[in-house]
Amino acid sequence: MKTSAAHSAPRDHYFVPQPSLYPAILSGGMFLLALGFIQSINGFLLGRWVMLGGFSVILYVLFGWFGRVINESQSGAYRDWEDLSFRYGMIWFIATE
Repeated sequence: MKTSAAHSAPRDHYFVPQPSLYPAILSGGMFLLALGFIQSINGFLLGRWVMLGGFSVILYVLFGWFGRVINESQSGAYRDWEDLSFRYGMIWFIATE
């Protein structure tokens, strides 16, 4: 079985990414989105702008975080066991939904 160049070098450790601020930023964006929605329901004029700001923060996090994971994958940081655990995780997520 032929493996790709990204999976050719053997490694004895599991890749652990550096800590990230993306979860904290995402929770802030979700808070702004919810706050803007509540303000909009109650007739505050700035509610829609706060919602738009929260949505923009969420989009920023999604593109940044997914871009980081894709970059890690393309650079060869993940090996076969990480790839397998990602696939099993997605299978379990879909099966439990």
